[in-house]
Amino acid sequence: MRDEPGGGWERLYGQPEVLRELRSCLQRGSPHHAYLFHGPRGVGKSEAARVFAAALLSPRGELEDDILRQSLQGTHPDLLLVEPEGVHIRISQVQEMQRSLSLKPLEAGRTVAVVEEAETMNEDAANTLLKTLEEPPGGSVIILVSSFPERLLPTVVSRCRRIRFRPLKPREVKAFLMEKRGVDAEEAERLTRISGGILSRAISFLEDETRAARRREALEMASSLRDCAVHQVLDMARRAVQGAEEAGGRVRGEGGELGKVREALDGRTLQRLEKTDRDRREREARRRRDQALRDYLEGFGSWFRDVVVYSHLVEEVGAEKAPALENPEYAEAVHQASHHLYPELAVEAVRICEKAARLLSGNVNPQLLMENVLLRLHAIASSPGRPRDAGLIGS
Repeated sequence: MRDEPGGGWERLYGQPEVLRELRSCLQRGSPHHAYLFHGPRGVGKSEAARVFAAALLSPRGELEDDILRQSLQGTHPDLLLVEPEGVHIRISQVQEMQRSLSLKPLEAGRTVAVVEEAETMNEDAANTLLKTLEEPPGGSVIILVSSFPERLLPTVVSRCRRIRFRPLKPREVKAFLMEKRGVDAEEAERLTRISGGILSRAISFLEDETRAARRREALEMASSLRDCAVHQVLDMARRAVQGAEEAGGRVRGEGGELGKVREALDGRTLQRLEKTDRDRREREARRRRDQALRDYLEGFGSWFRDVVVYSHLVEEVGAEKAPALENPEYAEAVHQASHHLYPELAVEAVRICEKAARLLSGNVNPQLLMENVLLRLHAIASSPGRPRDAGLIGS
């Protein structure tokens, strides 16, 4: 492994202590049986867990491109992903993980389990996991990922090697994009801005044009809401959900990862592993669908957030000073919206989007959720105008 992050390890940019710790674990050749990756939301813990998992699944700990790709996508046959079903991680999920860890690996020398949002385990699930940590299956590695480690059982935390992630500053994210990805300064500034200064999101927007396209579409929708009829608003919701379902559907249509080892398995084992593979792809399809819906919701919220920023800055420092917008390419449309939209209502619109994004973690109907959000945003955008002082930009 190189001293400087490269390839998959570049995703740990800005986390030198983490990189040194993981490198040391790999060089020893005998990793700890359990790790806890913890730190604030959005610092890249989940991606780092999958990169580390890929290294653990790769020969000699050197990242291989195919294994890294499979690990990041959650499709490697010896990688187990446990994520909340709705609000919690349930005991049945932990029990299934235990059973899978007890099986012989299919391709790699070990099995690795990554438990996302580990703090959402209910009490029964946490106690079941504790038994696994006390008597870990030989050769397996469990990686817990949590933004709120204080919510985990102290006995669970005490049995893990803790790996702490620190938040990155926006200037560090911009520097990474310019120095490691060759992005020009203007584009790096834009990616840093729309990602909220979160490195993993900035990389995702850079690598996945569909995410950037969804954001642009959401901004177009938000900017046109005031002039739309109700049936047009409902059509927006339909298009957003259709696009999100297509994003998830592409995962369901992908082939499984058992082709190489299929002939070496007995019928019962093959059937069980095929079900595990289908379940994994279904979880990934749901994750991608929900991520696509969040892209739309974040785009809507970003638009109304710009209206709030613009309105307050115009009132406080005057129209001659350009406000710092997340979406400066929509400055004129934001300026027009600020003529009639009370900032308090725009703040409420942002809250609606943020709450809807949280609800996606539960068992909600995406179509009804997006219709509800867009109809409420439409009502806010169409609210009666408010009096404004003269002298606004462009007036």
